[in-house]
Amino acid sequence: MPFLPIPPLGNLRFAIPSDLKRMGMILYAAFEQTEQFNWIHPNHANVAAKVLSFERRRLASSMSTKDRVFLVAVDRYDPEEMKAANIVIPAGEGAYNARWDNDGTVVGFAVWSFSPGSSRIGQFKVPDGHWPNMGSMGYQPPFHREHAMRFQEELDTMEHTYFSDCGMALDTLVVHPAYHGRGHGRRLVEWGKRMAEMDGIKMSVCSSDIASNFYKKMNYELLDVLRLPGDDISPSGLTTYLMRYVPPIRQEGRRSLDDGQPLEQDSQPDTAGSKPFRTKVIILMFAIFLVAKTYQTVARRR
Repeated sequence: MPFLPIPPLGNLRFAIPSDLKRMGMILYAAFEQTEQFNWIHPNHANVAAKVLSFERRRLASSMSTKDRVFLVAVDRYDPEEMKAANIVIPAGEGAYNARWDNDGTVVGFAVWSFSPGSSRIGQFKVPDGHWPNMGSMGYQPPFHREHAMRFQEELDTMEHTYFSDCGMALDTLVVHPAYHGRGHGRRLVEWGKRMAEMDGIKMSVCSSDIASNFYKKMNYELLDVLRLPGDDISPSGLTTYLMRYVPPIRQEGRRSLDDGQPLEQDSQPDTAGSKPFRTKVIILMFAIFLVAKTYQTVARRR
């Protein structure tokens, strides 16, 4: 299977280790209003620095594995970006790695993982380098352990039921709130969809409560909904949508991720309503007509 090229879109590139701190801040800013984040980090407003450090360390651990792909979207940095978020980031952390030049800065990212045994594993190896120091989280994790374990147990059961035939998963998709409405999320998801189409595999996603309609518009189908009732700690409870993208049936021999080359067209069988079938019928009838005329001419001469 060929190595997938870097997407040609100018605002997408593969993540590098120096992006991690910025990515952690974006994840916090984007997920802070979702039920999932408030279920796992119900006290995040009071321990923002610890939660931010925890999420960065989690991303660093995931990024160093070979079965995942990290793709980032870049845009021109908006120095007022944190006015669009509802969190208070420790001084200096919000603008980390935000560049003021024309190269832009990371404003969103997506993470895909491959199923065990996939030939894609290792093809997107993260460049070697020094990983940023994420700092110490201390002995007390900044998440609600009971909530996290309950959510993971319920989710594992449902994923085994619905996603066992999926070759890849969209684990994370986040765009900083200040950069919404610019198509970054759509382009990130489209890259993964095109990879699924090229390989002919299904792709799963566990959507937050505020993103399910977006995935429906991206042609994901809803399979089931995980609901956990609220309690004194997280009154709103938790709702997660299990969704799957099934690529259309494609013809072989026209597979590409380059925007300059069209994706393969749906194969069309020779049925009575198809052009190839009608063409064959016309040719056959014309051949029969010629044979009949020739037979008549020979008969007259005799």
